[in-house]
Amino acid sequence: MMPFPTLSRISARARSMMIARTACVVILVAMLLTVFGCSADSSQSSTDPDSTGSSAETSRQAEVLTAQLAATGYHVPAMIPVPGEEPYDANGIRRWDYGKELGLQYLPLEICNDAIQFHKAYHQVPEGKRRFDGYEDEFLRACGWLLENAEVWEAGGLLLLNRHDLTRLGNTTPGPWPSALTQGRTAKVMALAYEWTKDERYAEAARKFLRPVMADMRQGGLTYTEGSYSWFEEYPVPEPDHVLNGHQSVILDMMFVAEAIDDAEIESWARKGSESLVRALPDFELAERMAWALSYEVGSTFASPQPVVNPALNYDRIHILYLKQL
Repeated sequence: MMPFPTLSRISARARSMMIARTACVVILVAMLLTVFGCSADSSQSSTDPDSTGSSAETSRQAEVLTAQLAATGYHVPAMIPVPGEEPYDANGIRRWDYGKELGLQYLPLEICNDAIQFHKAYHQVPEGKRRFDGYEDEFLRACGWLLENAEVWEAGGLLLLNRHDLTRLGNTTPGPWPSALTQGRTAKVMALAYEWTKDERYAEAARKFLRPVMADMRQGGLTYTEGSYSWFEEYPVPEPDHVLNGHQSVILDMMFVAEAIDDAEIESWARKGSESLVRALPDFELAERMAWALSYEVGSTFASPQPVVNPALNYDRIHILYLKQL
C-alpha cells in the first residue's frame, strides 16, 4: 500500500510548494505547541479529541465499580457501564443528557469513542496491572449497537443518524442528520473489531459505513467537492462550513481503516482528503490561532472563505493533535 500524502509523506517538490504557501500556519502551530505544552512525544488524552468530553455522564454505581476494580490491581481507565442505571440503558450503552426538552439521547459518535476506550483499556495494559476481561464484552456490545441502529444508505452503505436538531451558525436543521465524522469513527470501530475477531463481517461493515463519505453531497453523500477539493463534512448542511477538526478526523480514521482491512478505494479517498487539507490549511489562519471552520456567502467558493473563530480555545489543541498525527 502506498504511503499517504500527509504532511510528513509528500514528494520533495510538493513539500517545498506546501512550505512556501503555509509558512505562517507552521509558525502559528509552533506557537500553539508552546502555549499548550504539546511536546513532540506527548500523547492524546484518554478520550478522543472530538469527544464531547462528557465523562461526567456516568452513574454513581459505575464509578464505585470502576474504583473497586482499580483498588484490586485492575487496569480500568474506561468507566465500567452499569446496565439500567442512568445514563446507561438496559444494555449498558451510554446516553447523554440534552436537558428537559430532549432528555437522554444516544450519540453515535460518543458510543464509538466509548468503544475505542474499551478497546484501548483491554489491549494496552501497563506492566504490573491486571487486564479487565469485561472490556471485550463492552466493546462488542457497543459494536452491536452501532450495527443495529444503522440505516441502509441508498448506495448500499450504512448510515448512522443523530436524532436531535442541529443548530449551526444561527440556522437549525431538524434531525435526523448524518455526519462524516461519525461515519469515519464508526468505520474505525468496525476495523478494530475486525482486527480483534478476524470476522470479515466487521471489515465489510467498515466499508459500508464509509460509502456515504466517499460520495458527493450532491448525490446524497457527505463530501463537499469543488475543483480539486474534497472536504469531509462534519455537518453536511446545505451551505457547509468545512469544519477543520472534523475533516482531519475523517482522514485519520480512513487511513486506519484502509490499512486495517487493506482497501485501496478507502486509501484513495483518504489521499484526496489529505491533499485537500494541505491546500486549504492556509485558509484557516487567524491571528495567533487557527480557525475552527470556513463560512461562505451563498455562491462563494474555496477561493473566498471567511474563517469562523473557534467556539472554544480547546479546538486549537485538537487541530494541533491531529496535525501531529498526520
